[in-house]
Order: sequence, then structure tokens, then C-alpha cells
Amino acid sequence: MVWTRKVSAKGSVTIPAEIRKLLGLVPGGEVAFLGSGRGSVVMVNAAELSEAATQDLQAGMEKHKENDDK
Repeated sequence: MVWTRKVSAKGSVTIPAEIRKLLGLVPGGEVAFLGSGRGSVVMVNAAELSEAATQDLQAGMEKHKENDDK
């Protein structure tokens, strides 16, 4: 699906309800914008991004610890 919205003079854009629901966004929640460097951007739920990054970091630390124990 494709959604379009107009950008206000201050740079604000209203996130459509369907996208807020899809991302699990709630009032006061934060979004993160991930740029590809090639003109495209992905918007994600910042809390989920943080959780995923934390899990990846913990898994990496556990793997590193296992290698140190050998």
C-alpha cells in the first residue's frame, strides 16, 4: 500500500491511522527514521527498534563470552 500526506510549513506530517496501528504507535510514542543514503527512508517504532538492538547486542555479547570461555 502507498499512503501520501502533505507536509506542513513546519515540516509536520500526520501519520495515517493504518500506519500507527501497523507500527503499534501510541500517543507520546516515538518513531525512528532509517535512511538508506539513496533517497529512501523507513519509519519504525523507536521502542521496537531499541528492543531489537538491545537483543542483538546481548546475543553478540553472549557469543563473545562463549568464545572467551573456550
